[in-house]
Amino acid sequence: MTVMISRERRNAPIDFLVIEDNPDDAFLLLHFLGKSFPESRRFHAFGRKDLEGYLDEGNRPDIILSDWSLPQFNGLAALEIVRSRGVDAPFLIVSGKIGEEAATAAIRQGVFDYVLKDNLARLPTAIGHALDQYENEKKTRLNNATLALQATALRAAPDAIAIFTPAGRIEQANPAFEELTDYASGELQDVDIRALCIEVPAIPPESPDDDREAPREWIVCGLAKTRHNRQYFEEEKFCPVYGPTGALAHIVVIKKDISADEQRKRELEQDLWLSTAIGQTQSPGALCQSVVGFLRERHPDCRCGIRLAPTVEEQEALWFGEPWDMEEQGQAEQSGCREGWRLLSRDFALGQESIGSIRIEYPEASPIDRGKLFDTLARQLEAAIQRMGAQRKVAAQVRNISFLQLIGRTISGDMDFEAFAAPLLRQIQKFLDVDAVSLFLSDKDSATMTCRAQSGFRTGRIDGSVVSYGDSYVGKAAVQQRIISVPALDAAA
Repeated sequence: MTVMISRERRNAPIDFLVIEDNPDDAFLLLHFLGKSFPESRRFHAFGRKDLEGYLDEGNRPDIILSDWSLPQFNGLAALEIVRSRGVDAPFLIVSGKIGEEAATAAIRQGVFDYVLKDNLARLPTAIGHALDQYENEKKTRLNNATLALQATALRAAPDAIAIFTPAGRIEQANPAFEELTDYASGELQDVDIRALCIEVPAIPPESPDDDREAPREWIVCGLAKTRHNRQYFEEEKFCPVYGPTGALAHIVVIKKDISADEQRKRELEQDLWLSTAIGQTQSPGALCQSVVGFLRERHPDCRCGIRLAPTVEEQEALWFGEPWDMEEQGQAEQSGCREGWRLLSRDFALGQESIGSIRIEYPEASPIDRGKLFDTLARQLEAAIQRMGAQRKVAAQVRNISFLQLIGRTISGDMDFEAFAAPLLRQIQKFLDVDAVSLFLSDKDSATMTCRAQSGFRTGRIDGSVVSYGDSYVGKAAVQQRIISVPALDAAA
């Protein structure tokens, strides 16, 4: 007798559980199963006690054959015991007689089929059908569980994911994709993916013969827009899914907002450029001109203007970039800008003295925080101009007080030099906005400098201190960044 069983079951031994209280019927049934399924394993349970003991030992049969009428319980009670132990194997009734009404009730309760004992020839076919259906249902349950798990993972994924057909129509999209593209739940169904991506790559319609040479994904980066025209920088990853025949079935796209990464990248690029420009520039005017050129190159849609006060370059006020009307300090910040634009305005000061201003006007719609970029640039530019201005002021002040070298050679011993120099030191202290200032007079003959006056120091130990030319005091102070520069003190100054 040929029994039709699925390929998965054909070469695997079958574990039978036979529940039968009649020894003769049990012998005949077990013998019949042995002939029909020679590789099978068969266990016989006479009643409830044998059945519960068999299941409690952890045995899990592939199929169960039970008599309908059993001592102290029937086939449905046996089915209930089996299911209560978590066994979902096919359950067949093999009985001498069973009414149609009872058979219908049994099938409703979960019995797969019933076979009369006087027609055992139909039993192998019924067993084959039961095992095949059980395997199919198991696969279906597994597939459904996998699909449910995948759907849950898709919904919970933090990245924006959509699945679309080779024709470009969206079939599924997770909530993150809806949020990123500004679509409401369910609105993306059948939408053309090309309207939501920077660029959809040309993916081969057939699976390549050599998978090693075929790209598994395509990545596109660039400027994207949402449904409501909000701009942002995006990374798009496209992954093809080929069907059993090798034809392209679906494409998965994973979208990621990388605006924050792009913001950090531009901040680092700007800091690096400005640090290099400051190191290579000798004057505030040249630095401002470089900044204007940088902004025009990196942000061509923006308008920038920089004004330097006359005291910085020791001439009339200088303008760089786009000039604007500003009759008095602060007016530029109060003035408005065009609709849809934003304005950054900052005044530069050295102590109480105004040394310049910067104004940058830029479009409000931007994928990055340009306000943060420009504010950082303005602060760094102000600090650089302050340093350059202070150095120029110090150099000019040194030139103005060079006459003290001559005074140091000609003053009489009874002259109170400290009283003479005190007003000058206080002015320098106030101008440089420092806590203390000392005045050293140089003696070329002895190659030394002697402290002749000081203001603001809490100790008098510096008075009269002598420093030899080439000593490590200046170098140590420079390493510790306690001074900015040491102007040349020569006779021609």
